[in-house]
Amino acid sequence: MFPMIAAMAIAAAAPSTPAPDQASRWLLYPDAQRPLMAYVANEGGDQLQLDCTQTCKYRLVLAIPCIGGTTMPGIANGEAKDVPVSLTCRRDGKWMILDIDGPDLGELFVGDKIAFGMTSPDELISIKRFSLAGAKEAIAAVKAQAAH
Repeated sequence: MFPMIAAMAIAAAAPSTPAPDQASRWLLYPDAQRPLMAYVANEGGDQLQLDCTQTCKYRLVLAIPCIGGTTMPGIANGEAKDVPVSLTCRRDGKWMILDIDGPDLGELFVGDKIAFGMTSPDELISIKRFSLAGAKEAIAAVKAQAAH
C-alpha cells in the first residue's frame, strides 16, 4: 500500500508538461490583442520567429554565440523545396539572433516541419528543425495586426 501512495504523491508533485501538440505550436507574443511576433520553439530551445515590430522579418534565435553584423549562407528546407537564405547576426552575444533574408518563407510552410541548415562560427554544420503546427494562423494574425 505504501509504494502505491508514494507513487501517487510523486506523480502529483511532478511538474506538468504541456501536451506534445501544444508544446510545439506557434504562439503569439505579447498577446492576442496586439501580437507583434509569432514564434515557435524547438526541443532544444531554439526559436523561429516572425517579428512585425517595424517591418515583418523572420528570425532564428539560437544558443550559439555570434559576432554582430556577420552574415552566413544557409538553406531553408520545406516539404516541397529548399531555398537558399542569408543569415545575418544582429548583435554580439551568447545568443545568435539571425535575420533571415531570402524569398518569403511562407511558401515553405507546407507539411509538419521546416528546417534550417547553416555553418556555425566554429565551422560545424548545424540543422535546426521547427514545427509548423499553427504557423499559418499565428503568422496571419501578426501580419493583420501589423497592417493596422
